[in-house]
Amino acid sequence: MEHIELAGVHSGDSACVIPPISIPARHIDTINEYTKKIAVEFGVVGLMNIQYAIANDVVYILEANPRASRTVPLVSKVCNISMARLATQIMLGKKLKDLKLNKKIFHHYGVKEAVFPFNMYQEVDPILGPEMRSTGEVLRFFTDHGIASERILKMHEGRPHIVDAIKNGEIQLVINTPAGRLSKYDDSYIRKAAIKYKIPYITTVAAAVAAVKGITAFRQGHGRAKSLQSYHAEIK
Repeated sequence: MEHIELAGVHSGDSACVIPPISIPARHIDTINEYTKKIAVEFGVVGLMNIQYAIANDVVYILEANPRASRTVPLVSKVCNISMARLATQIMLGKKLKDLKLNKKIFHHYGVKEAVFPFNMYQEVDPILGPEMRSTGEVLRFFTDHGIASERILKMHEGRPHIVDAIKNGEIQLVINTPAGRLSKYDDSYIRKAAIKYKIPYITTVAAAVAAVKGITAFRQGHGRAKSLQSYHAEIK
């Protein structure tokens, strides 16, 4: 499963997609090669979890665990493969060749998104990643690409400010990606207000890009999600 957020966000917190959508085929081949070599060298019998990272066009191994992970049931559902059952058969003595496993072609994607109870703890800052993009830099980018935008005040800059707009229902989506809490006027109040007034919010650039791609696909007629059984029927 490919993480949506970049390295630095815990795997349990990160959104994931399968099959991968932005990893080049050559890196997928490398990952498959490394996975096989590690499994054989470690003598793994059953399931194994490996976390990879790609930086500067190089595949790195973060960690390898000879055990199942929380992704196993998710991958099983998306791919219609009972991974736990197959792993159990292997541990009981069967060989991989006996299971008649073949590569399959998928025409759908599965997405895992973490759900956090931030609404129960409204004083907790709902942020996952370390990225920061200043308001000025973003407005320069929008202007260069012909996107109409309007600057809105932060709380310490006067009223009406961003929280007023959120309260008044003028904001439909919040994309807020700060780094740390060194500033006295930290942006956490924006994210907290988004939770309080039930406004969707995004805290990493990678997640924002994925959301834009999803919205674009929907507007182009991709349609709504179907039942899991319908997707399984299309796997060949």
